Amino acid sequence: MGGRRSRTGWDDTLRETPVARKLVSDGSHGRTQVRAHFRGELRWFRHFEDGPTPGSLVHFVDGSVGGDLGYVATELVRGGSVREEFERDGGREPCLETVREVGGPVCRALAFLHRNGVAHLDLKPSNVLVRRTGRPAVIDLNAAVSTETDPDVRFQFDPFKPPELTRPDDRDEQIGPLSDVYALGAFLSFLLTGTARGENPSSVGTRGPVDRRSRNGD
Repeated sequence: MGGRRSRTGWDDTLRETPVARKLVSDGSHGRTQVRAHFRGELRWFRHFEDGPTPGSLVHFVDGSVGGDLGYVATELVRGGSVREEFERDGGREPCLETVREVGGPVCRALAFLHRNGVAHLDLKPSNVLVRRTGRPAVIDLNAAVSTETDPDVRFQFDPFKPPELTRPDDRDEQIGPLSDVYALGAFLSFLLTGTARGENPSSVGTRGPVDRRSRNGD
């Protein structure tokens, strides 16, 4: 986690419902940077809280950043991430049905963000949780940016973003919705094969590609 977050279950006594709290924890990262990410995530959640949002975007509950304290509270999704689902014995299998049931709603969540001028920039299997009903929830808006942001700002070194978004030799390349589309393609490929870009099939649980004939050598 890099020291910047701790997600725990917590009972919200005012709303009488369990929530997930992500707490500020500086760890190995700079205090200013950690708080900037929390404030950014709160900014986007509050931007959406007065209007309808897709069910595939995690439901925001509350949050605050000030002094030594800071937290973001969302609905408590009791299921694990998509990656954990694939690794769990008896969990969800990578296949076309999984692409439809999980990938379709994730596409709608990204479309909603893009229509509202927001690029997520951190879509990956560990940032999509699966509710007990089977419906997905896209989480973590701490890397999100406005699509109007200067590319040079977004390409400054940032340990919270993946390397492909921080390469100093690519600062002239615009990022934003198209970056999410690329990440979405990689995510849908993961749903279909159970293998992320650059991984061997054996590195994700015990599951291989969806084509079972290839497993049997046919």
